[in-house]
This record gives sequence, C-alpha cells and structure tokens, in this order.
Amino acid sequence: MALALLAAAAATTTTSITLAAQTASPSASSLKPSHDRAPYGRQVRLWGSVPGISNARVRIAFRRAGRDRWRAVHYTRTDAGGDFSAHVRAHHTGAYRVQPENGSAPSDGTPTAPSDPGAGGASNGSAGGTGASRPSHLRVVSRTRAWVKDAAVIGHPVRIRGRVKPGDAHRIVRVKVAGRTLGAHTRHGGRFEVHWRPPHTGRKKVSVHASADRIAAGSGDRAGHVTVFRRAVASWYGPGFYGSRTACGRTLQPSTLGVANKTLPCGSKLTLRYHGRQVKVPVIDRGPYVAGRDFDLTAATKQRLGFGSTGTLLSSK
Repeated sequence: MALALLAAAAATTTTSITLAAQTASPSASSLKPSHDRAPYGRQVRLWGSVPGISNARVRIAFRRAGRDRWRAVHYTRTDAGGDFSAHVRAHHTGAYRVQPENGSAPSDGTPTAPSDPGAGGASNGSAGGTGASRPSHLRVVSRTRAWVKDAAVIGHPVRIRGRVKPGDAHRIVRVKVAGRTLGAHTRHGGRFEVHWRPPHTGRKKVSVHASADRIAAGSGDRAGHVTVFRRAVASWYGPGFYGSRTACGRTLQPSTLGVANKTLPCGSKLTLRYHGRQVKVPVIDRGPYVAGRDFDLTAATKQRLGFGSTGTLLSSK
C-alpha cells in the first residue's frame, strides 16, 4: 500500500513538472510586414514579438528571392512584453525574419537558439522557441522612369531611355510610341534604351512598361510627348496688308500670330521651331505663292522665332 502511494505521488509530481515546463516554454517568435506588396523604395513597417525576450536587442534579417543567404538589415529592441516594431526600405522581393541577438535570453533564463555563421548573422533554426521566426514574404513593385526629348525630325532616330529599379539585368521592357511597340532588355543597373525612327510628323505620346520578374512586379511610366517636325521653307509677310482681311477671315495686324499655307485647313494649329525657339500658331491665310515655299509667317510669328526674311525651319505639319 505504501509503495502504491509513493508511486502515485511520483507520477503526480512528474505530471506537474511536465505541465510547468510546457507552460514556461516560450511560444514562437513572429514577424509580419504591414503590407505584402510595396513600391520600390517605400518604407515598410515590420512588427511582431519574441516571447520571453523583454527589453533586448533583436536582429531582422532579409533573404532576396532566389537566394539562400540571410543578411542582417536592421536591429531593434523588444519592449517589456517582447513586442517590437521597425521600419525598412523595400528594395527587393524576398523574406524577412527576426531573431534575438547572441546573449539575449528569455526572462526565465531559457537559452536562445544558436546563430548560423553562414546566414549573415541570422539563425537558420526553426520558428519555434526563441530562434528565428518563420519567413514573412514581401513582393516589391518595380519603379520605372523613362525620358525622351520633346522634339525630333522626321526620319531621324529618336532615343528613348530609362531605368528600372531594382536594377537587375535582362528585364523585358516595352516602349509604346505612335501605335508601335518596341522591345528592349535592361542592362546591368536596370538601364534600357531604344531608338525609334518617326515616319510622320505630329505630337506623339511615349509610354514604357517593364515586365514582372522574380525580383519585382512590373511597372510603367509616361515618358511624355515628342513632337516630330519636318523641314519647311518659309518667308514672311505683313506690311501693306495690315487692316485687310485674310483668306481665313482674320483681320491682319502687326501683332497677329499665324501663318499662311496653301493646303492646311484654316484654323488648324501647328508648331514651328527655329534655332531652339518654338511657337504654336494657327493657319490664318493662304499662300505663299512662290515656288518651293511652304509658309508665310506673320511679322509677330517671325519675331517670336527670331526668323530672318527667308529660310528653313521645322514644322509639326
């Protein structure tokens, strides 16, 4: 009978110790980003907890998509309850995790998991206990920037260039201009460049889109507009005609901006460019009636452009 009582007491004690150990065992560390997608360079909040590790320094590590190595990117401290919060810049798609630094231990004295020297200072251990948390993934949305000059001449190549970040190479880029799609690949650093030879005059919209890849989601940009000009021969007129009505019903004055042309509809707008100066004017008259000339400029238009008596300028129509 005495032996049976002693065995029951021992079993009860063992059960109590086991339950106490389970209660004292800290739960898993955790880390979560505020968003699962973020634009390149945007600040992202990481928050979580390391149960049992109060007022201690913890290390946040990052592993880029497609790579095995973890790299420490931020250090912060837990509060009295083991919770933490930190901010990082989103530059690559990958995963984050948190781990106490060497020497940090739970308040109950439980030792931390050992560090993995080959993982950039972050543990390669499981998510349990006080080792590294489970990885939390973040998808970065790339940032595309594109540029094109605002003026070009028909038949001459136009350079459209830009950059995509993150700056990995071989990302597919598509450039849309004047109803055409031109393909390119990024070089090292994310730079790209295409050349387009415009067949027609006019104002053309240019847009760029970088495709998604393992490193980042796709993105686009408006490069702006490019005005394609043709070369045209022009002269000017005015004195002797002031106060009279033009073929398009306008009263010609020294301050009137406009051009005379034989075929363009009255009132249609065109852009003229000469030695870096540019002006947008309407067609207000018919002419010139001298062979080989495309436009007659009013005196005000001539003055705005710094144009001489006759010569070649650029016209968008």
